[in-house]
Amino acid sequence: MSSEHDVYEEQTAVEEDNWLMSYADLLTNLLAFFVLLFAISNVQSFRWELVSKTFSKDKKRMGVHELKQKLDAFIVQGKLGKDLETQLDESGLQVRFKAKVLFESASAELSPSGSELLAPVSQMLQTLEGKHEVVVEGHADDQPIHTEKFESNWELSAKRSVNVVRRLIEAGVKRDVISAQAFADTRPMARTSQDPGDRAGDRRVVVRVR
Repeated sequence: MSSEHDVYEEQTAVEEDNWLMSYADLLTNLLAFFVLLFAISNVQSFRWELVSKTFSKDKKRMGVHELKQKLDAFIVQGKLGKDLETQLDESGLQVRFKAKVLFESASAELSPSGSELLAPVSQMLQTLEGKHEVVVEGHADDQPIHTEKFESNWELSAKRSVNVVRRLIEAGVKRDVISAQAFADTRPMARTSQDPGDRAGDRRVVVRVR
């Protein structure tokens, strides 16, 4: 009798402990469930941030595209196609002016017509509302220059870019979004010959909208 009674008590104890195992399983499942929810929420948040960033980039690109359209229409209307052109690349928008449309030969002072031309360009740049960086680059050809004002093409290209920056600021571009750079003859345009007409393309000012 004693042994049967012991077996009965052991079985009863096991049955009474079964609920603890079920309860522990339930807690484990709940913990796993909440961990899964947390992980999913993080993934969704990360994806949302990516979408937001992509959307913001697209908005900026749209602004640059619209600016290019306005400039292209301005170029066609003013019949400036030989002296002014636009191009989109991975860094943004390039607005290329041949030097002769802005300056006299070997001069860094803006001509009256050049100064007048930059005014509407400045107005169009202002439509970006300061959300983009504007960099003005001065470029020269590979013909050495040495005058009282300019010891080399470095000084000439630098002064030209600075004067264009000043004119754009006078016409309304914000001072904190624009800067000047000079490259002298270190970045020539691609050309097929050394013809003087081809070299003229190297003498340019580029306004980059990044």
